[in-house]
Amino acid sequence: MKQKIATVLLAAAILTGLALIPVNRAFAHTFSTDESASFLSLMEQLRVHLQLVENNLSTDMAMAEEHAQHVAMHLDESMIKEIAEKNERIARDLPASIDDLNNLFETGADKTAITEKITDIENLIGEAVSVRVDKEKLNDPTVQALVIADIVDVALTNYNAAYGVGEVHVHTGMTEAGGHGQHSGDGMPATEIVNMSAYQISQGLAAKAGELFVILKPLAPAESKGAMDAVESGIAKLKDSIDRKESLEAVTVIVHGQIHENLQKAFNLQLEVPGEAIILEAKSTTGKFTVHINWISNDIGEENMFGIEITDDAGKKLDAKYDIMLYKDGTHLDETHRAEQTAAEQHYTFDEQGNYMIRLENINGESETVDIPIQVTPEFPAGALALLGAVLGGAILFGRRKLTKI
Repeated sequence: MKQKIATVLLAAAILTGLALIPVNRAFAHTFSTDESASFLSLMEQLRVHLQLVENNLSTDMAMAEEHAQHVAMHLDESMIKEIAEKNERIARDLPASIDDLNNLFETGADKTAITEKITDIENLIGEAVSVRVDKEKLNDPTVQALVIADIVDVALTNYNAAYGVGEVHVHTGMTEAGGHGQHSGDGMPATEIVNMSAYQISQGLAAKAGELFVILKPLAPAESKGAMDAVESGIAKLKDSIDRKESLEAVTVIVHGQIHENLQKAFNLQLEVPGEAIILEAKSTTGKFTVHINWISNDIGEENMFGIEITDDAGKKLDAKYDIMLYKDGTHLDETHRAEQTAAEQHYTFDEQGNYMIRLENINGESETVDIPIQVTPEFPAGALALLGAVLGGAILFGRRKLTKI
């Protein structure tokens, strides 16, 4: 039976006087299934795979064929149905042409024939976009921002898969077994590329995000310049970090802590919580700051997301720096220590059960600290969680939210 992380905060709250306040916030960077944005993101992913097919034709035909297979996998029945509602011919011709592309590899066709078929498919993708997405949506900067957000998320998913961490779900940006943690499926540290196809996809998607940003930037609200500059810098750093094969954690921080967070600011996006959220607040040492934590728990060995917001004593949200770290049974876990953070979310994986504590210190450059004890245990029965929530005055809340345009 799988173990799942659960909170046991009652005893700790009594012993430490920790303030646990019921709130109604969520901070996860999981993006909505807005139909136009999802469709456009998928079409851009198809274009990336087609480009990778062409890039590999002269150097690695087997890799080119693998990317051609990815093209076929990405265009699922639901997307074909969406296209058919607008134009049955395109809905028929696009998957047929993709099948033809894969058949060319199976029959050993020459590169010229493959290149011509890629051009045919790209033209059909252009037609599909023009009939499926109306002009207003196509020119909507918020929709375009959601597309970029999804593209970089899928780039991150594939970068994890390149290191053998997680199992890619086609065009969803979700993973199984390992998530965004820095360990491969066998528990060993992820230190080298083991899936070159996924690595090339992550590179291609990062480059695609840069192309899309060039289109989006002049459409952004004038008052969002600072956030948009941060997004532009983040996308450039993402591409460079992937090219340089930097750590999974470094790339994760760029995607979630810089690109997603600033897209949210620039376009006033709402947030979506993809699973059950444990939402808590705690006061800092002197009560000068309040730390709001939105915890999306997960199975032991898989990634947990901690959404973080810091407010002052008047309740005003701050763009405050902080150091964050974990303790286990009172021992500081050096590898979890992250200094001078500003990201709205942090990701940690717990490899074993036990007593942990999340600590934020040096909040806003001051000697203010928040300690939040949690316990990693086998999953609670639903009744026990309900009882715990009642005892804590409703401190443990659950909800599902989306990051979408308002």
